[in-house]
Amino acid sequence: DPLIYIDGIESNPTDLARLQPDNIENFSLLKDDSAAALYGARGANGVILVKTKTGVSGETKLNVRVENRLSTNTKNYQLADNITYMRLANEAVSTRDPLGAIPYSPNKIDNTIAGKDPILYPNNDWIK
Repeated sequence: DPLIYIDGIESNPTDLARLQPDNIENFSLLKDDSAAALYGARGANGVILVKTKTGVSGETKLNVRVENRLSTNTKNYQLADNITYMRLANEAVSTRDPLGAIPYSPNKIDNTIAGKDPILYPNNDWIK
């Protein structure tokens, strides 16, 4: 690992990773002979020098950065209603395995169409 100095204090890679980019005034990278000449054998793998911004006396300045994001569907899909879904799910099972158990009985489909019991046979429009 390189030798890391933040404001003249020896630090570790975790301290460097926690440093906010907006707080960095400048940084320098020393490598090869220049690092070894200044820092000896400890600088053989390179040296990272980071100087952070410091406060100055005078009028107060406030810097603000605002980020915004907008996300939306690229395409709105037409979805099947519950009755069509139940029929297609039964058809899919019958096509794959003619002896397989169908997930929705004809009785359940008929009662959902009739709207007999909205708790037992719901027909919700989840999009709306």
